[in-house]
Amino acid sequence: MALFHTSWFRRASMLASLALTTTLAVAQESPKEEDFFRIFRVPAPEGTLLEVGGMTVLPNGDLGVSTRRGDIYIVENPTSRRPFFRKFASGLHEILGLVYKNGSFYCAQRGELTKLTDTDKDGKADVLETVYAWPLSGHYHEYSFGPKIAPDGSFFVSGNVAFGNEEWWAGESRVPGGVG
Repeated sequence: MALFHTSWFRRASMLASLALTTTLAVAQESPKEEDFFRIFRVPAPEGTLLEVGGMTVLPNGDLGVSTRRGDIYIVENPTSRRPFFRKFASGLHEILGLVYKNGSFYCAQRGELTKLTDTDKDGKADVLETVYAWPLSGHYHEYSFGPKIAPDGSFFVSGNVAFGNEEWWAGESRVPGGVG
């Protein structure tokens, strides 16, 4: 019986070793991000903490970038080794989404959908229009995300609600007419 057990143990060990070797070989052949995406680092302007909240490609290939800190940049030659960042707008409130439509940027700030246009063609927004605003309580968690453009040209924006009561998982709107 001991001979059979030893023989069985050797066979089982060899099979386990073969299975482990095969698993490791397959794991090494698993796809990586760079198999699907071209990954490269884009240097930000010196002294700038971008905290990107939205990106959109412009018709000419430039890249619009919005930040949680309230800025919008246009990045010229974004795929080159030396992209150029030009500040298009600043002073906005936690921009977490950006699209470009008919010559204007649209962004979701904390409490509104805003249209930004450069009417004098100097490379900076000079007209800011509130497209739609919604009530907020000022709670730290009431972020707005988007916009996304619907097939009919209208916009979708989503909003978070406040959290933090005794039942912290139960989000709620803390203002009349708010989402929740």
